[in-house]
Amino acid sequence: RPMDEKFDLYRHAVTSAEATAGLVEQTFVLAFGRKPLRLREDFCGTADLCAHWVADEESEEEDEEEE
Repeated sequence: RPMDEKFDLYRHAVTSAEATAGLVEQTFVLAFGRKPLRLREDFCGTADLCAHWVADEESEEEDEEEE
């Protein structure tokens, strides 16, 4: 499936979803004093970023429940 490989390579070459999600959250907190509730993006290549952002939020909620 060459098309799948093309997009996978692009996703890995262009950005780090983990780093970008953290930067988005950090910047929002600095600007507004609270964590963001939604992430909106107009480029379809950011699905990985969105997925990571949601997964990271779920992970934080689990950590808070354990405390």
